[in-house]
Amino acid sequence: GGVLVSFATGKALSSSDFPDTSGRPHSVYGIWDKTAYTTMDIAALDDAATGLPRLRAQLVARTLTRQTSGDGFVEGIAINWASKMGWYVNLPATSEMVVSNLQVTSLKLLSVVSIAPPSGATSCSSAPDAYITFVDPITGLLNQNLMGELAVVVDGVSVKKRVASKKLASGDQMVTIAKDRTPKGT
Repeated sequence: GGVLVSFATGKALSSSDFPDTSGRPHSVYGIWDKTAYTTMDIAALDDAATGLPRLRAQLVARTLTRQTSGDGFVEGIAINWASKMGWYVNLPATSEMVVSNLQVTSLKLLSVVSIAPPSGATSCSSAPDAYITFVDPITGLLNQNLMGELAVVVDGVSVKKRVASKKLASGDQMVTIAKDRTPKGT
């Protein structure tokens, strides 16, 4: 039992916050908040082995890889919930961060909008690059074909990967997710 808590890192409260020059990656997390935590005393919650998750070693890493087109895919191994407390994925672009609320869509996917400094020396805009990424909030992976597929070469073999991330039009950072409720013919 319990719930999975999803959150991401990043801030843009003042002009010095973005781009982030710290060099550390920003990430998206899905962490299991076990019901057992409600009955534990402070010492048990603080125990590194059985208490609240504090270290990335307690989570399973996901890898978000983006192509030059801005399309990206997420990969990772299955989570062994007996020994791991959730998942995390580092955002791939330098100084990329999340500065808006995560949303769960009607398709039960976690929607993440992130921003990164403009890419390319020919960028005519000072607006950041923006990306939208969808993953299953429980696994941190994309298990359905939502935005098409990419052909990626792995060890000399072309394989298909589900598109989990797309670069948005220049300057777009606000995304509204809508469901088509148009009545369909019978």
